[in-house]
Amino acid sequence: MATNFEDIPNEIILQEIYSYFSLKELYRIFYDLNQRFRDIIRLTTYLKFEVNNETINDQILTVFQSTIAHLTICFGNFDISRFTNVRVLILKYPSLKQRNAIRPEILPYLTSLKLSYPIEDKDLLNIIFSGRFPHLRKCEFDRILTDDKWSGAPEFRSVSVSVSGKYGIISLLRACPNLSRLTIIVYPEMETNSILLKYSISCPNHFTQLQYLFIRSSFDIFIGILKLISNLKSLIFDDISNGSFFDYTIDHFKSLKGILQNFHQLSYIRFTFNGLLDILKDSLLSIHSLLRYISPVCFSICTVISSHPISNDHNNF
Repeated sequence: MATNFEDIPNEIILQEIYSYFSLKELYRIFYDLNQRFRDIIRLTTYLKFEVNNETINDQILTVFQSTIAHLTICFGNFDISRFTNVRVLILKYPSLKQRNAIRPEILPYLTSLKLSYPIEDKDLLNIIFSGRFPHLRKCEFDRILTDDKWSGAPEFRSVSVSVSGKYGIISLLRACPNLSRLTIIVYPEMETNSILLKYSISCPNHFTQLQYLFIRSSFDIFIGILKLISNLKSLIFDDISNGSFFDYTIDHFKSLKGILQNFHQLSYIRFTFNGLLDILKDSLLSIHSLLRYISPVCFSICTVISSHPISNDHNNF
């Protein structure tokens, strides 16, 4: 006996039918059928929408403003404060008004936040890295200003960000002690600051949860951070020296080898060193037993060594 579509249980419609459709398709196909199907749409927790030139005036934004969970905004002048149910928020051109709306009392369910462009908003950064968002677990930022006075966000599990110097990386690590995934660029300090000389690469714990690390930095900062970690599974390092080549020696790679021996769960490694290090090939390959491939990157004066066949895609977690 054939089953009438309207007799299908809500759970089946919600989990096994609606999940195959975009929000626009759900609205076009189901919204006007009857009140029941409208209510089921509002129960979904994955509703995604991107506000761009074509969709900025779409009726969907009004109908579902309280239920859209994944929101991407391509305009700095778009009001985000109406979307109180948002879990994932991506702002491609975050304006001051939008940044001021990123507050736990406005977006209480936020779990993932991505902001393009450098963020120098100290108030917002303090709120984020002081754990004010109870559900926030993932952040992706461009360059940010760091502060060692952040009270910490121990619930964070994934962070992608750019910072400046040792002070920047220390501030971030102290604020996020329980990360499982870190993608970070550590730029050299723009100018010498004697106040920062007291800082070294040291933190109060060993970041036992951190398993995936992508870092673009100087070699000494890279080594300093590795000394804080114990359970890495994937490690990617890019030398940031940008043409002013670091003078690598066998001793540098011996130091790296000694640290890597402590990572018993490593399954993926990739290092990119500025400079053609042909004379140190044997030393490079001896750093770790996983390392089997070594090659210069095409059209670049650098040396890549990896546990897997080498391609130009560095973000291979």
